[in-house]
Amino acid sequence: MNDIAFVFGNVYIHWSGIILALAAACTMLMTISLRVFQEREVLSAVLLAPLALVLGLFFGRLVHWYCRYEQYEGLFAALVKLSGGFSLVGVFFGCLLAALILRLLRVTDNLPALLDCLAPAGMLGIGVGRLSALFTSVSRGKILIGEGFFRRLPFAAELVNTAGQTEWRFAVFCVQSIVAFAGFAFLTRVFYRTRGRAMKRENWKDGNVFLLFLMFWGATEVVLDSMRYDALFLRSNGFVSMVQVVGAVSLLFVLVMYSIRSVRANRLRIWHFVLWGLFLALLGGVGYMEYYVQRHGDEYLLCYSVMSMCMAGIVAVIMSMYRTTARGREMRRGVVSAAEDPIENDSVPENTAGKSTADEKTVG
Repeated sequence: MNDIAFVFGNVYIHWSGIILALAAACTMLMTISLRVFQEREVLSAVLLAPLALVLGLFFGRLVHWYCRYEQYEGLFAALVKLSGGFSLVGVFFGCLLAALILRLLRVTDNLPALLDCLAPAGMLGIGVGRLSALFTSVSRGKILIGEGFFRRLPFAAELVNTAGQTEWRFAVFCVQSIVAFAGFAFLTRVFYRTRGRAMKRENWKDGNVFLLFLMFWGATEVVLDSMRYDALFLRSNGFVSMVQVVGAVSLLFVLVMYSIRSVRANRLRIWHFVLWGLFLALLGGVGYMEYYVQRHGDEYLLCYSVMSMCMAGIVAVIMSMYRTTARGREMRRGVVSAAEDPIENDSVPENTAGKSTADEKTVG
């Protein structure tokens, strides 16, 4: 597809840039709307939008320069040059840094709640932004698609290789976009439902949407980024991509957070060790399949099927740990009475019984 949308003299406006700008706008507006629904200070979301945009673009280009330094004349040229790529990992870091700055400036008093608003909005932005690859040659897969029904979107996209020949490769960007929209629907539902979710500790109510965002993004991108022929790698590591490393660390971080909460709420149990063992075994299975697929390029279907099943198991482990931190029921009108909350008030049964006795005497 032709990437040039409009021409004004010597200025060229590209469709890919328009779509990325739309993705940023969707992220900003969604963050603000979710903040309004939270009934918290909206100023933090309004200030977060431009600050996250600036820092996200800066760190997104910085990380891209680090991984693809041969495409730029130098660091300064990379930062001031309009054309070029961006790393989603760098954009994530910029958004997190922006939220942290607002917390340090005391614009908001609850950083996890602000990140809960940013998480679904960020997933929406990813879904829209991935569609910009329709007009570029990025985010294509290693898998070549032969003649037949699958040589079309959303399964395959054409690409002109270095020899000038047209190839049809697996459209990773389409799958990433579809998965991101599904993640947006999932996280939005979680956002509205966790508003009335009774957790075993009151301060555990905020931050769950953000943690589940890390889980969802990490689990899907570890697999999907492995399929890309143009993935970004660390200079010291050419085996697994940067996104895969960050995705695996995100999954481990979420498990550690919910494990700490679960142990505090339920004490250390045997099933904790079972879940931890399953997580390590499944993560090892993902790592082995990544090693295997790089040496058996003709067995993509087998490798990515097993890798996806291992990732589904990791998600199940994390969700199981998350559920052990909740009470397993919905709070009505956001309030749990003392009589319903024996963990918060161990003396409730005695007080209740005393009150009933006094009432009976009064009536008699």
